[in-house]
Amino acid sequence: MNGFPEVGTNERNVLDSIGAKYGKTAYQVALNWLLRQEGIVTIPKAVNKEHIVDNLNALGWDLQQEDLDLIESNFAIDNNGLN
Repeated sequence: MNGFPEVGTNERNVLDSIGAKYGKTAYQVALNWLLRQEGIVTIPKAVNKEHIVDNLNALGWDLQQEDLDLIESNFAIDNNGLN
């Protein structure tokens, strides 16, 4: 994932709806999912304490399989990483 899906796109709507289920932001859902992917290097941006805390809140909880499947069906992964 190079960048983040814009508001209103199908991909962003998927992340927003999953986030609402867990009380997390779309960014936290995406980061949680990305950190599970083998062979994907994830470097979250954090320019201030609030961003660091937000990134840390992507940890310590698990997405249910149905949510993982929904994300994976909307964000294709190939040998070069995310499309």
